[in-house]
Amino acid sequence: MSDPVVLCTRTNRIIDFVQAYGSASSALSTLMPEYGPDLVVLDFHAAYKRYEDGFRSGPVAVSRERYWEMLEILPPVGFTNRGEEETFKMSERTAGNITAIFARIGDRHFEMADSLFMKHADIIAAVRGAEAFKTPDPTLTVD
Repeated sequence: MSDPVVLCTRTNRIIDFVQAYGSASSALSTLMPEYGPDLVVLDFHAAYKRYEDGFRSGPVAVSRERYWEMLEILPPVGFTNRGEEETFKMSERTAGNITAIFARIGDRHFEMADSLFMKHADIIAAVRGAEAFKTPDPTLTVD
């Protein structure tokens, strides 16, 4: 178990380490006047996961232009091309280890936010399982 911290459940932000106040109850009573009643004491790792989870998002369809714009902004992280499937991650992180992730499956392009360390196969699986992938892209429909 790691050091306990005070977390605001409204914002999912870590406020401080409990050890600075001597005890959990002392930390809460000291910090509540400034931060409000939405404070809890959690293990640091659990609190940090909760913080990062607030920045994760599932796959959404994006335009080819958006995909290429993001690919050309900075050198990508983990660029993988396996023919019909391609993924890359932005090198700049949104928060903690969370970053924007892009995937191409065939002619369709997707964006999501998740861990910088997510593997290509896991990204593709997440996209294929998402509602955005199951819904036909109207821009690719031929009349």
